[in-house]
Amino acid sequence: MENLTLLPDVMIDIEALARRPGAAIIRLAAATFDPWSAQIGQEIDIRVKASPPFIMDLETY
Repeated sequence: MENLTLLPDVMIDIEALARRPGAAIIRLAAATFDPWSAQIGQEIDIRVKASPPFIMDLETY
């Protein structure tokens, strides 16, 4: 079984097709970490499947 050490901080990354409100989100990632020791704990990376209205965002050109 994994050592599930609890680390005090969480970093969240949200990747979207634009910076404006309502832009399509394409990926979510998160990781626990300890800023004092630089230890990185559990990580998760999720690719969000795009539905047809959000496949292209003209602001990204």
